[in-house]
Amino acid sequence: LMLSSCNLTKLPSVLRYLNEITELDLSSNQINGVIPSWVWENWNGHLSYLNLSHNMFTGLEKSPSLVPMGSIYVLDLSYNRLEGDVLIPTIRSGRTDIILDYSNNYFNSILPSVGRYLGKTSYLDLSSNKIRGHIPTSICNASELQILDLSYNYFSGVIPSCLAQRKLGVLKLRGNQIH
Repeated sequence: LMLSSCNLTKLPSVLRYLNEITELDLSSNQINGVIPSWVWENWNGHLSYLNLSHNMFTGLEKSPSLVPMGSIYVLDLSYNRLEGDVLIPTIRSGRTDIILDYSNNYFNSILPSVGRYLGKTSYLDLSSNKIRGHIPTSICNASELQILDLSYNYFSGVIPSCLAQRKLGVLKLRGNQIH
């Protein structure tokens, strides 16, 4: 279901009842408020592509850090106003090319054990947020990671040595306070 650029200001209520939807694009609308929990509760196991980018979402209902999204391979939440902990999908899919884009939001923290849940992620973009603290060393557990963009946050401390030893295709760290 592709509803990109439709001038929507809220999630269509009918979506709640589409239990077996596999792809949904609601990007470039004007949807604000929180992303309701039924998105991951109703669509877990079916939804493989979800693009909510370029809207005005501010948070996640019930503020979970981990959400069951067993079949997701693309989750794009970029260019919103999302705050709090970075949302981490728990994925059961056999895919190893998962794309997670959370850039250009207001996320301010990330689970220290984030890498434990990113084993099959190849692309992770957390750029242009407000994430503070050290880069979690658990990020090195994401064995399929090829592109990691942590630029323009407030990360401090040292770069985990495991990142320097990995064969990442792209590692972006500019605009932080690391050394």
